[in-house]
Amino acid sequence: MNKIFTAFILSFFMSALAHSQTENVGIGTNSPDNSAVLHVAFDAITGPKGLLIPRMSTAQRTSIPAPLANGLLIFNTDNNQFEFYNSSTTSWLPLLSTSNLALPSGNIFVGNGSNIATAVSMSGDAVITNTGVLTIQDNSIDGSDISIAGEALGSLAYYNGTDWVTLAAGNNGDLLAVSAGVPAWQNDNSVSATLSAGNIYVGNATNVATGVAMSGDILMDATGLTTIQDGSVDGNDLSLAAQASGSLTYYNGTEWVTLGVGTDGQFLSLSGGGVPVWADVAGGSGSLNDAYTNGQSITLAPANGSVVIAGTLDGDAALELSNNGTNGIGLLVTDGLSRFGNTYTVTQATGTGDLVVDNVLEVGADVYLPNTQVAPNLNNVSIVVDNVTGILYKEVSSRRYKDNIKEYKFAFDRVLDASVKEYTIKGSKAKQIGLIAEELDSLGLKYLVAYDKDGRPDAVHYSKVSLYLLEVVKQQQKEIESLRSEIESIKEKIK
Repeated sequence: MNKIFTAFILSFFMSALAHSQTENVGIGTNSPDNSAVLHVAFDAITGPKGLLIPRMSTAQRTSIPAPLANGLLIFNTDNNQFEFYNSSTTSWLPLLSTSNLALPSGNIFVGNGSNIATAVSMSGDAVITNTGVLTIQDNSIDGSDISIAGEALGSLAYYNGTDWVTLAAGNNGDLLAVSAGVPAWQNDNSVSATLSAGNIYVGNATNVATGVAMSGDILMDATGLTTIQDGSVDGNDLSLAAQASGSLTYYNGTEWVTLGVGTDGQFLSLSGGGVPVWADVAGGSGSLNDAYTNGQSITLAPANGSVVIAGTLDGDAALELSNNGTNGIGLLVTDGLSRFGNTYTVTQATGTGDLVVDNVLEVGADVYLPNTQVAPNLNNVSIVVDNVTGILYKEVSSRRYKDNIKEYKFAFDRVLDASVKEYTIKGSKAKQIGLIAEELDSLGLKYLVAYDKDGRPDAVHYSKVSLYLLEVVKQQQKEIESLRSEIESIKEKIK
């Protein structure tokens, strides 16, 4: 063995010396290629031969003495691959490995038309990620892509618990049924494609599908249109949520619902949203007329809001109340105010007193008191209309109705600067005399002026003028008494 190796070395060096002038070495050739440092050929050697790189195990590779040359090449017999030494990483690397191949993310190598591995991106019915996950695209599989063993014209496919398998086509008139969880064709001579117009198949007493015409409460025509027969639905057919004895039903805009049972004496009315509700009418015995006939009082007590009574004809008053008894009509509210928004007619055939008002009557428009004075006297108490608030009230003077009582200090003699004027009311030719509200306002006599809702002088409180004159008279009386005292003093001195 040593002799052979020695002969190889001598031959190598001799060949190297022979071709050193070209700086390349040829083995098996006298004309090494100028581009190769070492040119090994088998032309002059008996039979083709290859170049055998040193073979060793991984353990033997680690025993190669250092320092190791960068690019040193061996064949590792443990993993059967060529390895080279990378001095920059001080590690042995496979000559061919994925770490040495540049491939864009998600691409794969595919042989091109020139039989060269080329990086491409998968597309079409399936795609792959850079982690190797392969995905079939939505709607990419059609009928032509499916091939199931035993498929033939008219076959069906079903899952048998393990795989999708075919069910052979049935015969004409067969029906698809389930047997032990598996679909199967069954022949039923009672069912055919021929069925009389408007008929349906119904299982008869012997469990055979039989063509019959629908009858009873609902009919159906040949187009499948069903019709509930008139008078076919009775009370027993209805079942509404929360129904109970005495319940009513109404449509709430979406469905029919129940209205709970009212209590004795209640009447059915409509809420603001058009929904029926039970309302209390105390003292009633079935109707308002019955309650009145029986001599009972009637109280309308809505839970929230007010009781509205509207006329039905253009000539009707907004509210007309009449009473044939001996008493008038009393309007009472908890805050002592009886309110009327517009024009109302109150009539009475006999008796005394058309309208009884407790404390204050608030009026939003005109008040017409036929055959009476504008401010009628009720038990020697005047009725006064506040032009700003529209409240019609009794003019009272008792301490019971007053708070914050104190002396009013004012130059009451200013009232003497007011002058009586003669005038006619616009639209009338009748002459009258009186005071002008604007003139009193300019004199600072605010309490003698009634102002409208815009704060403009509107009327004169003539009944209060005497209060100012009272204070003027009292002042003049003091002056008279003072002069009288001075005169008496002068008389005493003359004596």
